[in-house]
Amino acid sequence: MQEKTKKIEEIFNDYKTNSNLKYAQVESFNVLKKTNTLQVVLFFDEYIEIKDIWSFENFLKERFQFEHIDIQIHYHEKVEKKSIQEEWKNIISYMSHKYPLATPMLLLKSNVEVENKSLKIELHIKGAEFLKAKKVDKELQKAIKNLFDEEYKIEITEKISLEDLNEIKQNIKAEEEKVIAHINEENMQEISETPKIEEEKSIPEPTRRKARIHFGKIIKSKRKTHKNKGLNCKRWKSNLRRKSH
Repeated sequence: MQEKTKKIEEIFNDYKTNSNLKYAQVESFNVLKKTNTLQVVLFFDEYIEIKDIWSFENFLKERFQFEHIDIQIHYHEKVEKKSIQEEWKNIISYMSHKYPLATPMLLLKSNVEVENKSLKIELHIKGAEFLKAKKVDKELQKAIKNLFDEEYKIEITEKISLEDLNEIKQNIKAEEEKVIAHINEENMQEISETPKIEEEKSIPEPTRRKARIHFGKIIKSKRKTHKNKGLNCKRWKSNLRRKSH
């Protein structure tokens, strides 16, 4: 007899949430030792918001200390799910938290179209090859399969209009101006913080003037003294002659 599956709220009674995710049934737990990943397979008969799935992933990551948490949702066939286009920004946000080094935020500048089981992403900026090199298309394919219980083929292309190109140039120019302004600000700060070298370590100007005046008086005084000595000497000789006579 197959064991009855339990709901999230029954297994994790310490997980506090108002989301309907707590009523989802846990089908299995799998541990992938090679990648230090915990896989959790859920089944539910209602659509679960992407933000609530991300919140539960964070809870599991902190509680069990796994490097990666991989939640897979299987929906009842009658569940009415939101469209990829409607959830596009939430999907990108989810991807950005899950794979930050792959910089999936570049996908925000894009249009997305769904044709049958093909997801066509048209970027309005340069970056399609970069995202492919980072395997964002593969990770996105996996994330959508886990979140929506549907498999799509991902295609990332670029289509940059003249308006988009001008916007990119303006953004680059604005960033360059910010960098230059920041460098100039740092340079000015360094200059203001550098100790000023004293032009002259001698007496300040007003004091020097007084010294000159004082020194001038001394010179004049000495001149007068020498002059007086000369006069006194002459008088002494004259008196001496008179006495000799």
